[in-house]
Amino acid sequence: MNIYARSMAAETMQKWLMVPSAMLCISLSILILPISTFGYFRNPMAAELRWSITELSGAYTVASLSIMFSVPFAGRMADRLGAQRVALISTFLYAMVLASLGLIGNSLLLFYVMYGLMAVAGAGMSPVIFLRFIAMRFDKNRAIALGIALTGTGLGFAVLPLITQSVIEAYSWRVAYFVLAAVVLVVAMPVIFFFLKEPKPSTRASIASEHQEGSDGFGHPGFSIAEAGRQRVFWQMLTAFLFFGV
Repeated sequence: MNIYARSMAAETMQKWLMVPSAMLCISLSILILPISTFGYFRNPMAAELRWSITELSGAYTVASLSIMFSVPFAGRMADRLGAQRVALISTFLYAMVLASLGLIGNSLLLFYVMYGLMAVAGAGMSPVIFLRFIAMRFDKNRAIALGIALTGTGLGFAVLPLITQSVIEAYSWRVAYFVLAAVVLVVAMPVIFFFLKEPKPSTRASIASEHQEGSDGFGHPGFSIAEAGRQRVFWQMLTAFLFFGV
């Protein structure tokens, strides 16, 4: 095998390693972890802090609204600063705020604020950011790679509740927040640092050169943001996604 063949094989392996890496990070992302575990925290927190379930659920609403406004900003920062840098910073801040929830006192307002901060801090750890790595690396087999990565949603909803419930039953809900924060730091941070890297400019150019400018990757003409905003189907899809998120 010549040097070029070995280089291509290494590039292919590195590219496909990004898929399970993105899947793992998506399973711990801001759109999966808080949603999949929130129900397990409500009863023990309500019992200890003397809050009603309705009052506790208000934090979920605050987080949802914060995510809606902060994720587009995180995407913009990823375009400017690079997705890996944004994801690393966001993962660290997200884990810190998550751990701080285990120290929360009997202040419902502070709990709401912390949940909002968690959503903002974790915006750079949303599935959109992790799927960007794959979209930039893959030309062929892009759809299957994205599909595999998105199975991280199911992974998160299957595993995180088990971890949360086990820790709460064995220790307390406060320890459960510490454990989840540690999982995010110990698992996601190394994976992002070592395996989720954007392609070099030369690699981007080679991928982009295979498609016409303004193409969606399948030979179909694309739209600019301004042009998309004038399309009725764009607003229909946006409305549908917003209601889906709610």
